Amino acid sequence: MTTFFDRYDHCCLALSHYLSEEGIKVDPSSWPRDHWYHQVHSDMKEIASLVPDSNSFILVDDNHWLSGDTILGRPRILFTERNGEYWGPPADDKAAILELERDRQMGASFIVFTAPSFWWLEYYSGCRNHLNNCYPCELNNDRMVVYKITNA
Repeated sequence: MTTFFDRYDHCCLALSHYLSEEGIKVDPSSWPRDHWYHQVHSDMKEIASLVPDSNSFILVDDNHWLSGDTILGRPRILFTERNGEYWGPPADDKAAILELERDRQMGASFIVFTAPSFWWLEYYSGCRNHLNNCYPCELNNDRMVVYKITNA
């Protein structure tokens, strides 16, 4: 099965050959790691390494990923959502915490903030404080912040 990444790699190779024929030196090996889709795929694999198979998790990404209902076998819950559709940011800290705890009660085991949504952690500082006081942060880097929100 040909994937998006196979097609992308093929296009990079073809473009590098063309540029080489035009006298332009390029290093196509650097392109995939700089490509947004590859970064998102790497982030998805990171999520899969933290979230056990079949466990659901909350994804806070302002719907930038336009992901399906699952990511590498893990059911994804958009933050916030109504009837499975992205609903936008909560009105305030109280609404954010209520949504978080509702999703947790429904079985979400992690909450993942992606880089485009890091502003949530500043704007909803009460929710961030709630997370920091109640749940362990499993990952905090320049691409994602992940909290484990289960009691176990």
